[in-house]
Amino acid sequence: MEANLQKQNLTMTQIVYNGCVEQPVECEVSLPEYCPDVQRVLCCQAESYLRCPAVQGEKLLAEGTLAVTVFYRSDQNQLKKVEYKLPYTRVIEMKSAPENALVYCRSWCSYLGCRAVSPRRLDLKSSVTICALVRGQTQESILDGGASGGGLQLKCRVIPSNQLAMTAFRQFDLAEEVELEPGKAPAEEIIAYRLTPQLTEQKVLGSRLVLKGELAGHVLYRTQGEGGLAVTDFVLPLSQIIDLEGLSEEDECQVYLSAQGSEVRLESGGEGESGRLMVDGVISVMIRVHRREEAQVVEDSFSTLYPSEEKTAQITLPSLVSQLDCSRTCRFVVPVPSQMAQVLEAWCRLGGVSAEQTEEGLSVVLRFGITLIGLEEDGSFTMADRSEECRELVLPGAAGQLQAEPEAWITASSFSMQPTGEAEVRCEVRLAGPVYENSTYQVVSDIRLDTEKERDLPAGRVYLYYACPGEEVWEIAKRYQTPVQSVVEENQLTVPALGQKTLLIIPIVK
Repeated sequence: MEANLQKQNLTMTQIVYNGCVEQPVECEVSLPEYCPDVQRVLCCQAESYLRCPAVQGEKLLAEGTLAVTVFYRSDQNQLKKVEYKLPYTRVIEMKSAPENALVYCRSWCSYLGCRAVSPRRLDLKSSVTICALVRGQTQESILDGGASGGGLQLKCRVIPSNQLAMTAFRQFDLAEEVELEPGKAPAEEIIAYRLTPQLTEQKVLGSRLVLKGELAGHVLYRTQGEGGLAVTDFVLPLSQIIDLEGLSEEDECQVYLSAQGSEVRLESGGEGESGRLMVDGVISVMIRVHRREEAQVVEDSFSTLYPSEEKTAQITLPSLVSQLDCSRTCRFVVPVPSQMAQVLEAWCRLGGVSAEQTEEGLSVVLRFGITLIGLEEDGSFTMADRSEECRELVLPGAAGQLQAEPEAWITASSFSMQPTGEAEVRCEVRLAGPVYENSTYQVVSDIRLDTEKERDLPAGRVYLYYACPGEEVWEIAKRYQTPVQSVVEENQLTVPALGQKTLLIIPIVK
């Protein structure tokens, strides 16, 4: 008697690339005509942002822009800055071509050097770190627990999962004018700014994702007249509707907004006016869609009629087990250069963010750029820049094969002077992102019965068996090649494993 086996195609996501590469970005640039000559370079900063990465066979194409800002003292002894946008492209080789690729990429400037080769020309040398995690979806044909004939007995279990079903990357334009806050001194030049988008509401309507949020801006600028420093803040509303084919209202969507690539510039008003700020650029939207599913699989099998041979498969299912959503404050004690007689402002920039698992749990590693802005004894502006690193434990005691994909935003920064003459800089950060756990299962993908060798078992015979505590009914039935249900009914059992030493009646049934 042949067995009728029912099969299913189980969708799994497998990592085909997980690593980082360095991309050099070097060039020599000229000052725009409207900029005064360089007397001395004070500081240079850079921010890297990627456009939507593309998978082409076994290659991942990462295109981005390195936005470089150079602060310098002009020949008129004024604090000035000049900005450059340097494009770059990197092709990353993967071990295979993923099907239905799910891509997560991030980048940051890991090195930046700049020097004035003449009063009108600058030499820029930098390196961008590009980290990518690429998953591909595969299908594995396995038994689904449905079978008839051949005396087959199947040990089944249900595996729940909350897998990553799709990723999407979208961008929308932003162009808004905002006024300086009332009572603020008129602006001469913008020194630095921080744009922090925050999602306040999201809703799935059919295959559409409706988003609402706000963009918080914090701007440091040089004032008119005496040329001191001042800050101003603003908030802009954000809203967007995104079409995602295959999205359903039962799916879980994680949305992350970024203002990388956006800029704030000064729009001059009339004489004596404060002027206006123009916020221009793009808002990037990273979307991860997770889908809860259950799959019934077969862990073991035997036949009461024939010798059988199993074919097994090992499946690994990464499932969403947690969502990072917390705030942390990183503190740094920063030495003040001897030539800086007074510190006016400290500015934080976020570089790379990554996750690492230790014995203590899951931690997030944050890389910062810290800039001190101050005055020398003669009243001239000066700046100092340094890199810092901060480790924050976000999931204490977390164990297992975890894979975290953290996102981070600076929400505020402040500083205070210490009695030692150093500056304590505080950077407040919001953390978010999914945490996955990989679970591996050994399952049965096929069964072959040797129907020419029917088992010669004495049907109707009964055995007595002393079961030890913890023994499973399945293993006992398999040992005697008799149906599991027969043992359960004969002994009126209600649990799959025995809690104490028990005398069982084992009926032999074909």
